[in-house]
Amino acid sequence: MDWFRLTTFFALLLDFLLSVSMFDENSYVVVFYHTISTEVILESQWAILIGLITLRLAEVLILKGSQRTAVLQQSQNYFTTVIKRPHLLYGLIILVGFGNIFMIISGVSGFGNSSEENLTGVTSLIFTLVHSTSHFVLLVLAYFRFSDHNEKHKILNLFFVFYFLVSVFTGFLSGMKENVITPFILVSIPYFLSGRKLPVVPMIIGMCAMLFLYPFNNNYRDLILNPVTQDLDKPTLLGLAFIKTFSFDNSDDNAPSISDSSEMYGNRFFAFKPLMFGVENEEVWNEYKYMDRYIYMPISWILPRFLIPDKPRSNTGKVLYKQFIRDDDVSITPSTYGWSYMEGGLLPVAISFFLFGAFCSYIQKTINISSVFGITVFAMIVIKMLKVEADIYFRIVGICQLILVNYILVKLLFVQKEIHVKS
Repeated sequence: MDWFRLTTFFALLLDFLLSVSMFDENSYVVVFYHTISTEVILESQWAILIGLITLRLAEVLILKGSQRTAVLQQSQNYFTTVIKRPHLLYGLIILVGFGNIFMIISGVSGFGNSSEENLTGVTSLIFTLVHSTSHFVLLVLAYFRFSDHNEKHKILNLFFVFYFLVSVFTGFLSGMKENVITPFILVSIPYFLSGRKLPVVPMIIGMCAMLFLYPFNNNYRDLILNPVTQDLDKPTLLGLAFIKTFSFDNSDDNAPSISDSSEMYGNRFFAFKPLMFGVENEEVWNEYKYMDRYIYMPISWILPRFLIPDKPRSNTGKVLYKQFIRDDDVSITPSTYGWSYMEGGLLPVAISFFLFGAFCSYIQKTINISSVFGITVFAMIVIKMLKVEADIYFRIVGICQLILVNYILVKLLFVQKEIHVKS
């Protein structure tokens, strides 16, 4: 939960502090092509405050008196992990790795593709398998690579390098900055949990590379959408974007420059003004109201849609865009706090954030991040906490699904022996 609070500070509170002078000078701001009155600022702040208070309240109630938290378990015990079915693991790595490449190159997923919702047959099966296991595979490989308590496998080290490079490459091909950054974050979690220190040189190189990522990604997206170049295959478009980014050609005044990167990252990450959009338009929004969809939560994460046709769909961002802006295949978000507020005001914010805090605290109380299961669940939840975009209903449902998938895969692939360390 600390990661979520930290992200809240940078995405919402810092955005507010940096915008105070603008709010003082104007009676409205433009958000998602709409003029939003600055009178909703106070209500937006109340939404953040109530969300954080109820989140902390649930955390205290669940963890109160508990001596079995994930961090404490890590200091007391560790696990040694043995691969039970090595050929199944190797096959899964290869299948998911090349499955990622196939989906991106064939246009099944990635920026500019909307065919994910229309998948059927074998392609649908491949997409579901790859989508649900891609992070798990990378985390398992990093766990074996950096953990000192597991038997070392040279072939797993080779697979780690292969799969990490594939993940970064497909991240670039997808046209989504998040998909490029996520593999580095996932690998860093087992790395730091193993007790290793931050490498200075790679960190400096990474920070420099981030300056190029935004203009490079925007150039790549422009080429995908350009009628002249959109029929070219994605590796070719990637190469053209690389040339355009590093040619330092100033002839195109609209092309994103490296100097614009920090402002672009800030605009993409900041979420206080989108929260204001959600607060002002709460009364007009009618897709989900008064937490009526939460009745599906106990079963929607495990039962398929053909058994529950009316279960909520995770397309609220697109619905919001179509209702308030125009009929287009674009998704927007008023932030996690904004989604809760749009359920019906401050009361749904309090209830939903209390549920979220209780749910995440229970996970913290029960998992051991020294195990391969614990570290994969922990890392994948941390990734979700680094953004305050998704609403709480789909956050909880998504976490339940990843826990189930990870548990099944761990039971199929590994045997673990817990080693107790006397304090």
